[in-house]
Amino acid sequence: MELVKPGTNYDFIGKRRVAFAVSLALVVLALGVTLVRGVRLGVEFRGGWEMEVAFGKPMEADALRNALARGGGSLTGFEIQQLGDPKEGIYLIRAPGKVQQGGLAQRITDATKGLGTLTIRRFESVGARVGRDLFRRGILAILIAFVGIFAFVAIRFPWRFAPGAVVALLHDTTVTLGVVALLGREFTLPVLAALLTLIGYSTNDTIVVYDRIRENLRRKRRPELPNLMNLSINETLSRTILTSGTVLVASLSLLVFGGPVLHDFALILTVGVIVGTYSSIFVAGALTLEIEQRWPGPRF
Repeated sequence: MELVKPGTNYDFIGKRRVAFAVSLALVVLALGVTLVRGVRLGVEFRGGWEMEVAFGKPMEADALRNALARGGGSLTGFEIQQLGDPKEGIYLIRAPGKVQQGGLAQRITDATKGLGTLTIRRFESVGARVGRDLFRRGILAILIAFVGIFAFVAIRFPWRFAPGAVVALLHDTTVTLGVVALLGREFTLPVLAALLTLIGYSTNDTIVVYDRIRENLRRKRRPELPNLMNLSINETLSRTILTSGTVLVASLSLLVFGGPVLHDFALILTVGVIVGTYSSIFVAGALTLEIEQRWPGPRF
């Protein structure tokens, strides 16, 4: 299927200075938001407990908060987040500290007796040491992914291609984390999984463009590199639109219909697909061109 007519030649490379300015502004803004607001670590990373409860009827968050505050004891320092349809009265209660499910469930049930029948749908508890270890492992997984991708691109293509791919990934990850901080979402295991999925997706999109650049370099004699890179991006544009559009439809479906468990994963994937598609078109190839113009190497 050809969404873009053969022979189309949008001047993506010619707009690279504008794209660089936009990308720099997005990255600076994302870093600023992340530093100011911070990234809220989920229970699995900072240690603590969280419990998903349902009342089966509309419930005001303030009423639940006040009931738990009156319960005292281990029911202090908690956070309450409404989930799903407000008519169902579903809430996520979380707090730091390790507790036993049975005793905590009884205390919450006793504290909320006047609000209706409470059903505990889910309970998770993670120790602080385990949480810190999970966080370190998660960051390590992202770093290993970056190093592996750099090595893969440097081996498969000339080394001058690798920095563009990695910078594009850093761009995508930074902007996406900025959105997480801006929206006040927690950095949880689903968010980590979404970031790793995004890294793989964005790399695949960039590799397709790089492959076409390499093919065109081999076919054409003495090509003008900016024109050739622009041609390559245009030739893969239909594939980029189809792939990104398909993934975007799937992620939006999860975002709308997937429920609270998949909401953060789908949100990060949706933002990441948009940002990753942009970086594959405007960032990776353009950076490769800048490197080639400053440190030219042998052609294929």
